[in-house]
Amino acid sequence: VGGVDNVPLLVGELSCPENIAEAGKLSLATLPGKAVDHAILDAMKAADQSTRLALIKVLCKRESVVAVPALLAEAGQADAARHGPAIEGLRSLASPKDVPELISLLSKTPKGKHRDEIEKTILLVCNNIEDPDKRAAPVLAVLTKADEEGKCLLLPVAGRLGSSDSYKTVEAAIKSGNPKLQDAGVRALCNWPDNSVADHLLAMVKQTQNKQHRTWALRAYVRVITLESKRPPTQTLAMLQDAMKLAQADPQRQLILQRAATVRTIETLRWVVPYLDDRALNQTACETIADLAHHRFLRTPNKEEFTKALKKVTKISKDPKVVERAQRYILGI
Repeated sequence: VGGVDNVPLLVGELSCPENIAEAGKLSLATLPGKAVDHAILDAMKAADQSTRLALIKVLCKRESVVAVPALLAEAGQADAARHGPAIEGLRSLASPKDVPELISLLSKTPKGKHRDEIEKTILLVCNNIEDPDKRAAPVLAVLTKADEEGKCLLLPVAGRLGSSDSYKTVEAAIKSGNPKLQDAGVRALCNWPDNSVADHLLAMVKQTQNKQHRTWALRAYVRVITLESKRPPTQTLAMLQDAMKLAQADPQRQLILQRAATVRTIETLRWVVPYLDDRALNQTACETIADLAHHRFLRTPNKEEFTKALKKVTKISKDPKVVERAQRYILGI
């Protein structure tokens, strides 16, 4: 290339994304030194969108952490063509110390896909922290100093990250007496990444007078108890059966039947089969039976019971894909 002094010239003369992409392969991505990073960042300021995108890819390939402020600025743009590549770049270049800036960006972004992608980025960055119990720390550091609106924004995020400190913060919000904070706290609990909050969720289902909170908690309870665990399958099935007794609407019952497919036992099949006669739930039951039958270790030793159930599925399922699967499983394929 002719030395570091020529880097700005090299970057400046790349007038199209094809050339930049090629330069990224041959030189820009491998040239050492911060001067290269800053030259690329300078070129981004006056570049068109396609060129800017190519330069962002080069920066990511270089693992240029000095690009994070520029990417944060790009990530705040309303145009998805601009914020999309920048957010993707932040997921590989940002670190936990950048979380406050990401949260600031989150707070300024209207609800929708854009905000969801920024929240996902915060989660990905925090999940890079090796100790699981410290992953929520960067979010909690901002949350504890935030006003009511900020707390309501960040509590669900902290819930997705888990940790003992998050749990204390979420519990305090739920007990606060402030309806907005309570809503955010319940959402946080329902976002929890593991089954450690199962008992709390079940207690909420049984005790709360808030119908919305009850619905959220029941759905979350069904989700967390069917995550992978060391619990015996018979116990998980019993928990689902108890949840079915607590369900007050068909969408809740459908979810429970759907999640039953994760409990791969013949007892689960026997529990689900009667729901084939329930007009409100039989389509979900068909899908669950097909999902259970997918597993040869379960289907083969219980061929007679599965064949009987699958034949009924072929007659009542309205989903051609489920019918086709059931037919294949009947044939042992």
